[in-house]
Formats: sequence, structure tokens, C-alpha cells
Amino acid sequence: MSASAPRSTPLYMLLKKLLNQYNLLCMRSQPLANLVTVNTLVKLMEDRRNTIRNPLQTLDMSHNGLPFEARTSRNGANKREMLTAKLTAESRENQRKWETSVNKTAQAKNRRAAQEATQQDHNKRHLAHGIIGMIIHAIPEGKIMSKRSTSQNVPKEMQARFDEITRLTDTFSEAHLNDEYKDHIRQLTATLCRKRPSPLSGGKANTWACALIHALGTVNFLFDSSQKPYIPASQIAEYFGISTSTMQAKSKQIRDLLDMYQMAPEWTIPSMVDSNPLIWMIQVNGLIVDARHMPLEIQEEALRKGLIPYIP
Repeated sequence: MSASAPRSTPLYMLLKKLLNQYNLLCMRSQPLANLVTVNTLVKLMEDRRNTIRNPLQTLDMSHNGLPFEARTSRNGANKREMLTAKLTAESRENQRKWETSVNKTAQAKNRRAAQEATQQDHNKRHLAHGIIGMIIHAIPEGKIMSKRSTSQNVPKEMQARFDEITRLTDTFSEAHLNDEYKDHIRQLTATLCRKRPSPLSGGKANTWACALIHALGTVNFLFDSSQKPYIPASQIAEYFGISTSTMQAKSKQIRDLLDMYQMAPEWTIPSMVDSNPLIWMIQVNGLIVDARHMPLEIQEEALRKGLIPYIP
């Protein structure tokens, strides 16, 4: 409806009648304060229709008089702020969760490292009581490095025989061997003199002297030309004036009696100890190992048990 609408239309006449009644009521309470004419009402209706056509260019009194586009802008800003705040909160929460996960992982790694270090320290401290405690014997089995006597004391009834034989062996050792062989041959002679009965009590002294040298030489590879000292077995027999077969037979009798064999640890001369693997072979937890390549703790325990002659 426009302001220039014919004043004879039914709608105009109805509005005029209603306004007259409204004005009469207003004049009774507040005269001339709220009078509304038909033209004013038509103008308001026209403005309302324009508002519906273009709402962004009018005022809306229900929103504190702010333009719609202003309200839209403010609401958009609020939404953006709320969204930004939400994303920031989520980002902070994710960051906190990630940091917590990283911290837990680092703590777990540190705990594992500490446990491993503790276990290693435990193994080192208890090595002597654990693994070493299970060292059984030297290898081969039954041929343990015995603590044989190095004494040259013999019974009185065998002293003369001992002196007679050792005079011969000492002379030969000084001429063809060395002091190591000399001392070991004297110890071997004393060991046989202490046997009950002693095999040295009968037979010729030169035969036993030759057999003793041959028996000890067999253990230490005296007849190997790559060793020093070196001497052929036939030359020993020739020196003492006996046959090779007799020398070998008596030598075997001695070796069987004292369980002597090549590289026997208890009859190895000192210069051959480092190159004799049987001296260093021990058994740890059922495994045969070379003591020279084992940790110091195992070497110390093996030495304490008499399984090796010294710590290499």
C-alpha cells in the first residue's frame, strides 16, 4: 500500500476508523502524545515492505538498532573467534598428548637402559659365583693338571739309586739339553723312586737314565727338529749304549705308570707352557674354552682352582 492510495478504498476507511479509536484512547491517557494519522501508518507500512525487499539497508530495533550486515559481521567474527579458540584448544590438547607420549617413551627407554646396566653390573659382580663356579676340570677329562710334587726327596733305601741315575741324566742334560730338562728329569726320577714298589729298584742305571730322558722328551717333542733343544731318539740310545727298542720299552713303562702323554700339562717344561693348548683348556658350563681368551675373573678363579699355571 502507498501513501497516495485512494481515500475511498475499504482498507483506507477501515484503517481510519481504527486510528480514530486509537487516538481517542491515547488522548484520554496522554493527550497529543501518541497521535497517529493514517498517512503515518501508511508510511510505516511502506517502510516495512521495503525492509522485506532489502533487509540489509534497514534498522532492526529488536537487535539494539544495529544494521543486519553489522550483526552478521559481528556474529561471523564471534564464530571465527570461537572456531579459532576451539582449534587452539584442540592443538594444545594434541600437543599435550604428544608431549606426554614422548615423555612416557623416553621414561620407558631410560628404565630399560637402567635395567640393562643393572643386569650387566649384576653379571659382572656375580660372575665368579655363577659361571666360574661351574668350572669343572681341565681338558681332556681324566687328565687334569695335577699338583704333582716337584720335590726331589726320596726314601732312604732309594737315595743311592736316585743319585746314580741322576748323575747320568745330569751329564747328558748339560751336554745336549738344558736346565729345564735337567730339573724335570730329576723330578721324574724322584717320583719313580717314591713309588711302592719302585720300578727303578731293578735294572741297569744307564737303561733307566736313557728311558727317563726319552719319556720326558716324548712329552715335550724333544725329537722334533723344529724345537729347541732337539736331539734324535737314536742318538740318546747310542749315548747310553742300549738299543732303541729297549729304550722305547722302558720309556713306555714309565709313561704308562705316570700317565704321561704328549703335551701332558704336569710334565711340560716351562718354555713349552705358552704353546701347550692342553694347559689352558678348561670347561665352563659344559663348554670347552681356552682360558687365555676368557675374562680376567674366570682366569683368576681357574688359577685359584689350580686349572691353569698362571694368569696369561
